[in-house]
This record gives sequence, C-alpha cells and structure tokens, in this order.
Amino acid sequence: MGNVDRIIDSLAQQLPLTATKSAILSALRAVAAALPESQAKTRELLSNSEDVCIQRITDRIQENTKSQPSSIHVSEGLPAVQPPVELAEALYPKEIVHDVRACLHRCEDLLLIASRSLRPVHHADRALRGLLAVMPTNAASAQVNQEVSVVSQDSLELCITLIPKAGAAFSNCQQGDEPISWPQFLGFTLVYLVKLSSRNAECISRFADPAKRVGTLIAVLGHPRVIRSAWRAAFVSMGDSPAVQSLSCLLHAVLPTLRRAVSDDSFGPHSILRSDLTVLLLGLRFLGLCRLANLHDANALSESVEVLQSTLERCFDIEHLRAELQQLASYVTGPRRKTLLRQLTNGSNRATLTASAVEILQQVPAKVTLKDIARLADRSGLLLSADEQTDEQAEAAQARGDLFFEDVAGNVATGFEANKSTSAGPMTAALQAEAPQKLGKIEDQKTQKRKSSNLQRKRKHRRQKSP
Repeated sequence: MGNVDRIIDSLAQQLPLTATKSAILSALRAVAAALPESQAKTRELLSNSEDVCIQRITDRIQENTKSQPSSIHVSEGLPAVQPPVELAEALYPKEIVHDVRACLHRCEDLLLIASRSLRPVHHADRALRGLLAVMPTNAASAQVNQEVSVVSQDSLELCITLIPKAGAAFSNCQQGDEPISWPQFLGFTLVYLVKLSSRNAECISRFADPAKRVGTLIAVLGHPRVIRSAWRAAFVSMGDSPAVQSLSCLLHAVLPTLRRAVSDDSFGPHSILRSDLTVLLLGLRFLGLCRLANLHDANALSESVEVLQSTLERCFDIEHLRAELQQLASYVTGPRRKTLLRQLTNGSNRATLTASAVEILQQVPAKVTLKDIARLADRSGLLLSADEQTDEQAEAAQARGDLFFEDVAGNVATGFEANKSTSAGPMTAALQAEAPQKLGKIEDQKTQKRKSSNLQRKRKHRRQKSP
C-alpha cells in the first residue's frame, strides 16, 4: 500500500480545495492509467478501491487546508479572492521577500507547478499576483540603486525567462479573459527594463538585446489588449521628461509589438475603452520623442506613426477633444501653429482632426505632459478599463498610507505608477482642479434662472391685478 499512499498524498496536494468527486475520480483514473506495467498491482488496487481512495483524498485535502494557509475560501459555491498580503505570505516565504532574485526563482517554480495542474490559469495568476505583491514599490529602482552591476541584469534575465512560462499558462485564454496579473507582469518587466537602462547611460547597447527579446515574447504570447496595457505601464513610468537611454531601450521592445497591439481585430465596436485611447496617444508622444532624439531609423519611426494614426482615425472619434487639442496646438511655433488652430476650429473632417492631433504630438512631444494626455482621454467619455480602475484603487491606498490594497476583483497593483508630480495617475485626477470652478458656474446659472423665473411670476401677477 506504500505506492497507493504516495499517490493519494500527491493528488491531495495538487487538487484544489473545491475539487468535486468526479474531478477526483478522473484524476485518480488518469494516474492509474499512467502507471507502468511494473506497477500493475498498484493499478489494480486503485481500480478496486476507488471509493475508498476518493474519500481518503478528500479527507487529506481538508487536513492540508487546516494546516496551511489556503488561497480559496468557499462562499456560496464561489471561490473568494485572497488579499495580496495573505497571498504573498502563503506563496513566498518571509526569508526571500527582500531578495528580488529569490522571489523570481520562487515564481518560476510556482509557474512550473501551475503548468502541470488541472487549473493552470488560476495557479499562474496566484503566482504572479503574489510576486507583484512582495516586490518593493519601486523594485526596479531599489534593485538598481543597491547593485547596479551584474545582479540587476541577472534579475532582468529572470523576468524574461518567466514570460514564456506564464504565457503558456494563459495560452487558452481569449482576449479579455486573461487575469489582470498577466498584463501587469509584462508591464512590470518593461518598467524594470526602463529603470535599469536609465541608470546605465554608458551601456545603452547592453539592454538592446534584452529589450528586443522582451518585445518579441510579448508580441507572440500577448493578446493586443494585454500588449497595450503593458505599454501603458512603461510609458507612464518614464514620466514627462524621459532619458534618451530609456527611450532607446523601450523603443527596441515596442517596435516588435506595434502591429500586433493595434491589429484590426483588436478594437471591437463595443469594447473600446479609455485606456485604448490613452495608449495610442502615449505611443504617438513616445514616437515623437524618439524622432526628436534621432533614435532608430527615421523611416521605421514614420511608418510606426502612420500605423498608430490610421488606428486612431479608424477607431476613435476625437471630436470632443477639440478644445484640449487647441490648447496643445499653442505650443507649436511658426506658421504651422495658425494652420493647426484653424483646422481644429473649423475642420469637420475626421481625418483632418486626427492628422492635426498626430502632428501636435510629433512636433512638440516634450511639451505635452502625462496630465495633458490624461485630460484628452477624459474628454472622450469612454469607460475605464480594469487596469485603470486598479490604478485608482492603488492611488487611493497610497493616499491612505497603505502598502497594499485589497481588491474584490482580484487585482493587485504593480507599484510602478509614478508619483503624482510625474504621473498621469487615474484619468479623472487631471480634472480635479477644474471641478470646483465648473460646479460653481453651474450653481450660478441655476440661481440666475431661479431669480428670472420669480421675477416673471411677479410681473404676471401684477398685470393680472391691474384694471
């Protein structure tokens, strides 16, 4: 019975807490069928005592649940989401939480276990959410400040090796069904790459090859919306005045993913979100900064701009952005300024408005801040995406002084949202300063209407009384 006991212990450790009797029976029969001929007696014992084995496995799962922290709590038949702190403590021992490389190695082991489990998406999601929870708020910069040499490069290489392992676990997910931890981890890797390159100005070429590999992996394994979400994290992390080495490094990662990120089938008529517009505007601004810095081939950059411009014109109506674009057009100097203002004021053609917006982002990208991009996206009236909602929750938690925040949707912040002085933050934050003035004007209008109505009533009453 020694082999049977070992099989029962192994199944009890791998099966989830919510495994039904039929799931346990299927797993037990699969293990029995996989046994070699030399263990025919063990196969026969398993076949003849299936009910007993199922009961023992169920009891063992419950015992393991009592002795170890569980990631699932059953409530009305549905698994509840585990808070990030508890998840991190359950998956990542306290001895390694301050060692970036040790955490990455632990995540690699967890992803390997996930790929062999019955629910790879669930377990891979837990592994990535736990990793993002234990990493420092500014993991990339903290790692670089302490050890700028080979250790940081090794940590980056470990992040790159995790991408195909996580991508394999999420390979069966349809676009929109991926856990938010997947695009957050890809954004984490891009931000790590940007942070390291910004602090190694003398070795820009060292990060070109890793950046190309990251871009290729993301293009192959990520759905378009996942890629755009990762872009957004990287673009925001660079702030309003990115270093040239950061632009060069990120450009190597963005170019391989560009056509995949904005492919024709990635923007459905009823699924366009505010983050999609934000990413396109940030991407155009990013390419404009690269052109001003004379990075890469000018023809390749021009072609990339045309791809983004075509997508912007095809999928988004920027009619509501006229006022904001006119303010940005004031940054342009020379004769083009009057032309752009005239096109934005009188132009009714969608292509003309889009071309004017793109030209502004290409002519004066350094003067267009992240808050300007946020304000443009806010004017669109599109719905917030899941990662933007996560950013709002993360910023609210940061304002309260919390290190982590509990999210009922199962999201966890990557911690790479920039400070308020250099970050767009949530999309609505850019208009907070204008809100009191607008509310005051609305109240004044209501008061004036009320007074006018009262005055008209009095005059009518007087006319009726007069002979």
